[in-house]
Amino acid sequence: MKILVTGGAGFIGSHLIDRLMTEAHEVICLNNFYTGRKGSVLKWIGYPYFELIRHEITEPIRLEMGIENQLHWILDVGFREDQSRATQGYCAENLAVIRHLAVNLLSQEKSAKGGTRAKRLKAGWDDQYLTKILAQVPPPSRKL
Repeated sequence: MKILVTGGAGFIGSHLIDRLMTEAHEVICLNNFYTGRKGSVLKWIGYPYFELIRHEITEPIRLEMGIENQLHWILDVGFREDQSRATQGYCAENLAVIRHLAVNLLSQEKSAKGGTRAKRLKAGWDDQYLTKILAQVPPPSRKL
């Protein structure tokens, strides 16, 4: 799968790229390097399924290939993940897992119109809608 990661040279983006590359995805990293560091993704430069593009995300860009997944962009816009200052211990990793779970649940919920951010806000205001979203999670299996 071809995946675009915006902010890929940042802390969260680089860890996302590491995971995607080890899962044999084709990854395009888009970063302006204001806060991210090239060293974060240096180990992937030269791999045939990795491309690093220096670009300001607020400016339009035309990529010749289709992109199937823009998870980091969704996390940044819907959850303001890049503004998070949770950096102590495993806090950032734990929050990233929770945000990914939330994105998956919100994207599966089709009754409400709008994007991830709108659905997130609606879930915060409406307990019935929040229950509907959380009801999608299957109960844990019990092993004896």
